[in-house]
Amino acid sequence: MESFAVIIPAVKKSVAFADDLIKKLDGVTLIQRAIDKAKAITSSNNIYIVTDSQEISLICERNGIAFAYNRELRLQSGDLIRDLGFFLGTLVRKYGDFIILSPYTPTLRPEVIRTGYRLFQQMEYDTLTTVREVHQRLYAEEKTLSDSSREVHNDKRYLVEVNGFLILRSEVVKHPLSRLRIGTYPVDESIVEIRNYQDWWVCEKLLRRKRIVFRVIGSTEIGMGHIFRSLALAHEISNHEVIFVCDEQSQLAVNVIAGADYLVLTFLEKTITKDIIALRPDLVVNDMLNTDAEYVQILKSSGIKVVNFEDLGTGAGCADITFNELYDHPVIPGEAVHWGHSYYFLRDEFIGAKPMEYRDPPRAVLITFGGTDPNDLTLFSLEQILPACQEFHLKIFVVAGIGYRHKESLERFIRKTGGVEIECSFATGVISKYMENADFAVCSNGRTVYELGHMNVPAIVIAQNDREKTHVFSCRKNGFINLGLFSERKTGGLLVRNFRRLATDSEWRKQLVRKTSRFNFLENKLKVVGLIEDLLK
Repeated sequence: MESFAVIIPAVKKSVAFADDLIKKLDGVTLIQRAIDKAKAITSSNNIYIVTDSQEISLICERNGIAFAYNRELRLQSGDLIRDLGFFLGTLVRKYGDFIILSPYTPTLRPEVIRTGYRLFQQMEYDTLTTVREVHQRLYAEEKTLSDSSREVHNDKRYLVEVNGFLILRSEVVKHPLSRLRIGTYPVDESIVEIRNYQDWWVCEKLLRRKRIVFRVIGSTEIGMGHIFRSLALAHEISNHEVIFVCDEQSQLAVNVIAGADYLVLTFLEKTITKDIIALRPDLVVNDMLNTDAEYVQILKSSGIKVVNFEDLGTGAGCADITFNELYDHPVIPGEAVHWGHSYYFLRDEFIGAKPMEYRDPPRAVLITFGGTDPNDLTLFSLEQILPACQEFHLKIFVVAGIGYRHKESLERFIRKTGGVEIECSFATGVISKYMENADFAVCSNGRTVYELGHMNVPAIVIAQNDREKTHVFSCRKNGFINLGLFSERKTGGLLVRNFRRLATDSEWRKQLVRKTSRFNFLENKLKVVGLIEDLLK
C-alpha cells in the first residue's frame, strides 16, 4: 500500500468566479499550480484530479495526471469527504492516507504540506485540516454602547479554517465514523484562500514577491549606521519579503531590528554564508563594511543577486551593485560601484522635517556622535564647548544613542553644570527635531554629516576612526569644518577656536548655512531603491 495520494478537486460549478481555475495567476493557471505543487511532494502516479470540466481533463492528460471526469459533479455539502467519497472509495485499498489539496490557495508551499503530513503521521487524528489564528471582537446586535466600550481590549483568539489541504486516513472512507478525531494545522497569513477578485489580487502580489536577506552588523564598537540604513531601505521594499541576518557579535543590531518588527536571525560567523543560502533568497544586501570576493561569488553561484553598501573590500567589484555613498571619489575599480553623496539617502524620520533657518545671534548647538560613540567624544566635546556656551547663552542639545556606554558619567556631568540649559536624549530616532532647532553642531564624520547638511546645519566634524577620516564630504565647500582624526592633544584647542568663531562670526556662519542648503538627501532613496528593484526584475 502506498503511503498517500494527492486528490485535487477541480469543479467549475464551485468556483470563486468564472473560469478561475484556468485563468493565469502571475502567468500560471490555478489548476496547473496545484498540479505542480502535488508533483513537488509525490510522484505523478499518486496524483488524481476530480473534475466536471473537459478543459481541465485535457490539462490533466497533458500533465500525465489521472483524473475522474463527471460533468454532473458538484461540491455543495461543505463536506469534502462526503462529496468525494465516490472516488476515494476506489483508492482505499491502494493508499493509507489521502491529501485533498485545494487549488484555491496558490501561495501554499509544498514544504508546508510535507510538514503537515509528518505531523499527521505522528498523531492519532482521523483528519488534519489547515487553520489560521485570528484575534477578533465579535459584534452582537443586542450589545449596548457601554458593553462595547468595556470590551475594547477583550479581543479573543479564534481558529478559522483555511481551505488549504485536508489529510484523512483511508480507514475513514472505508468505515465512516460518527465522530472524527480532527487535528488542526496552523498556517500563517501568507497563505491566502481565493474567494473573490480581491483575494486574487493579493495572491498575485504575494507570488510576485521576492525574498530579500539583509546581512547587517552593529555593535558598540562598529556603531549603528548600518542598522539604520538597512532599516530605511527595508521600509521602502514593502512589496517583498525581508529577513535580517546577523552574526553572534551583533546583538545590538538584533535588538534594534527586532524592535522594528522585522524577522531577524542570528548565525555563527563560520556558517553564516551557508545559512544565508539555505534561506533561498533572491537578493542579499550586505551592510557589513568590507566583503571579500569569495563570499560574494559563493552567493552569486547560488543564483542570488548581491548588493553591497559601504564596501571597499574585494567583494565590492564582484557584487551586482555596490553603493559607496560615503566616498565621493572612487578608490577601487568596478563598473557596478556607485560613488558619492548622490546615492546617500535619509531615514524616514526626516520626511516632513523643516530645515533650520539662519538666526542671528545663534541660540542652540547640537552635540551628537552616533548611536554608540566608543571614544565618548560626546562628553569630551561638551566639556570643551561649555564655557563658550555659558558666555554666549547657547542652549545645548546632546543626542547619544542606545549603544552609548557612558550614560552615567554624561548625566553626572550635566547635573553639576550651571549657567547653561542642556537637553539630553538617547533616542536617535528623533534627532531631526534637535537639528530643526540647532544653529550649528559638533559631530562625528559619518552619516550624521549628511543629515545635518540636509537640515542646513553647519558643523564642526571630528573623525572617530581611520575609516571616518576618509569621508571627504564634510569640507568647507559643503558647509563643514573638518578637524580630522580625533587627537587628545590637538582636537580640544581646534574645537574651541572654531566653535567660538561660529558663535560670534555671523557672516561666516551664514556662508556655511548657504553652502549646506544645496543638499536634499530624501530624493536619493528613490534612485537607490529603483536600481535594486530593477536588479530584482
